[in-house]
Amino acid sequence: MTWSDPEVQTVLPGIHRAPVPLPDDGLRAVSVYVVEDGDGVTLIDAGWDSPVARQAVQAGLDAAGAGVGDIRRILVTHVHYDHLGQATALVREGAGGYWLGKGDEGTFRNITTDPLASRQARMTELTRYGAGELADLALARQGLDTIRFDFDEPDRWLDDGDTHETTDGPVEALWTPGHTSGHLCFLHAGRRVLFSGDHVLPHITPSIGLEGVVNRMALADFLSSLARVRTLDVDLVLPAHGPMFSDLAGRVDELTAHHDDRLAACLRAIRPGTTGDALGTARALGWTRRQTDFAELDLFNQVLATWETAAHLELLAARGELEREETPGTIRFRR
Repeated sequence: MTWSDPEVQTVLPGIHRAPVPLPDDGLRAVSVYVVEDGDGVTLIDAGWDSPVARQAVQAGLDAAGAGVGDIRRILVTHVHYDHLGQATALVREGAGGYWLGKGDEGTFRNITTDPLASRQARMTELTRYGAGELADLALARQGLDTIRFDFDEPDRWLDDGDTHETTDGPVEALWTPGHTSGHLCFLHAGRRVLFSGDHVLPHITPSIGLEGVVNRMALADFLSSLARVRTLDVDLVLPAHGPMFSDLAGRVDELTAHHDDRLAACLRAIRPGTTGDALGTARALGWTRRQTDFAELDLFNQVLATWETAAHLELLAARGELEREETPGTIRFRR
């Protein structure tokens, strides 16, 4: 059995992991955690919004002997659709309200007000990083017709340190920006468990820089957030993608080392005395653990790779290792 197989897994007494399938996505699934809470349950994340995904969440509720009306609260780690997607639908079915990180409010407003304009704004920024052709292809090929954006307002915008009280003690929101500006991990200190969302994943690194409100210091935020959670006293990490694991500090060190390596590779890709952009630098790097050539990536992953490269170049510029040159239409970096 692998983590993305459809069977619900009881990871600890009273904590059930429901793998919710993702359509046409290399990640395969997102884990929704159903936490028994007295005569009700608390959900960590809501999963994609589709009939198949709804059945997967119901299977998780069944494992806890609960129905939708027994959901006291839905704690959403961040604004991306595979985590937020079903939150409003579940609340409209009778669940208690959902909470979302305050740092994601800007993106939430953009995608609920005009999702097409939000995407176009991101692609305009991608064009400034040298990837105008990719941006045009992404706008033409990636429609929004399969995604519902009629979200109701969260019942609460969570700040760092806010808590949700359960019968086993408080679940604390830890602000861990980087993957998104408002990403939250949820610490259940009484159970010695960290629900890490997309912040600390066991096998992959989360995307950096792809969100509705551009954050040029996303990588700096991510590395600071990694350092913050490294010393948490937990026995188990429950991520949104991939199997649960126990060595939080070890995995944080691996992620930090990976980005140190990528920063060095980005710096090498821009030769002394020359100027480069994010797309050209991304093309000079290998991608995934297999060091796949940029040209072999599909369109979506080429876009992700360019955004991530931009985040690394921005951090190098902030550290003074590159000079940043910005005009209304371009953002370039000089060695």
